[in-house]
Amino acid sequence: FPVACFVLAFVSDVAFWRTSNEFWASASLWLLGIGLIMAALAAIVGVIDLMGDDRIRNLNDAWLHAGGNVVAVLI
Repeated sequence: FPVACFVLAFVSDVAFWRTSNEFWASASLWLLGIGLIMAALAAIVGVIDLMGDDRIRNLNDAWLHAGGNVVAVLI
């Protein structure tokens, strides 16, 4: 859900740029907020999953996935 919200926020930003309709600015704000909240919830679950099992913690892909998610949210 966070990725979908962020992509749709970009689309609504473009729509606002093209139309100057305030609806699109409001939609972008909501989509960004929902995307950040969902990303935070996913991060909490991901950290619990990562730290809760030695087999997962030892996987390089799990750490790459976690790092990629952090970078995506920061961007």
